[in-house]
Amino acid sequence: MSDYIDDAIESASLQSEHEMLDVELYSATVRSSQGSLVRTIRMQPGYEGGPTTGQLVYYLATRIQNVESCEDFLDWADETGHDASDDNALEIYRGLVAELDEVTKVLGKDTVNSLLSSLSIDQAISRANSSLPK
Repeated sequence: MSDYIDDAIESASLQSEHEMLDVELYSATVRSSQGSLVRTIRMQPGYEGGPTTGQLVYYLATRIQNVESCEDFLDWADETGHDASDDNALEIYRGLVAELDEVTKVLGKDTVNSLLSSLSIDQAISRANSSLPK
């Protein structure tokens, strides 16, 4: 796992646990002294075991990344390619805003800000590296 993920786990004193629901499907809990959240996670076929704390933090960060960086629903819809007139898109957006609030409560605002900044940098570096000639 990346250092910034490990830093977020340490900074928020996160712990996680999971319960297998079905093949590759887990109920995962992330907990800190500030609260907890539960998500249903589907692991990639062939992956042995449930999600680690680092995998859960990365998953949550990638889910909330776009909504955190957008000013409002219209900005988010434009960024993500959703039709702003679609009621389903608005429900997705509202769910992600609620998820951002929940993740921020569990990890803390400073940790979330640092995590999302580092994730963006990591993604930019990965894109740059993948565009280099081999």
